[in-house]
Amino acid sequence: KELSPERRQAIYDQVVASPDTYAWSVAERSHQVIDESNILLATMECFKDSIEQVVAQLSGDHNAYSIVDGKKGPKLSIDIPSRPWVQGDKEVYSVALASIIAKVSRDRMSKEWQRLYP
Repeated sequence: KELSPERRQAIYDQVVASPDTYAWSVAERSHQVIDESNILLATMECFKDSIEQVVAQLSGDHNAYSIVDGKKGPKLSIDIPSRPWVQGDKEVYSVALASIIAKVSRDRMSKEWQRLYP
C-alpha cells in the first residue's frame, strides 16, 4: 500500500523468479462465491488454500508456521501452527511479501478484466 506500483512489481518479479528462496501461492474466489457466503469467509478460504499450497511446495525438512494479516486466521486442514497478526503486512516480512504478491496479482486480474469487458 505504501510502495509505488513499480516497486511492488519489482519485488513481485524477484519473488516469483526465485522458487528456491520463496514458496508462494495465490488463491481466489469468484464474485458469486463471495456473494453467496461473505467476504470474510471467502478470504479465510483463500488464506487456507494458499497456506496449504505453500506447505505442499516445501520439502519435508521445513518447519512450517503460518501468519496471516488481520484479526482472524483460517481453519487449516493440515497440522501446522497458525495465527493472525494485526498489521502483519507492516510488521512481518513474509506477510508483507504475501500482501505484495496478492496486490500485484489482483491488479493484473483487474487489467485483464478491463481488457475483456471494456
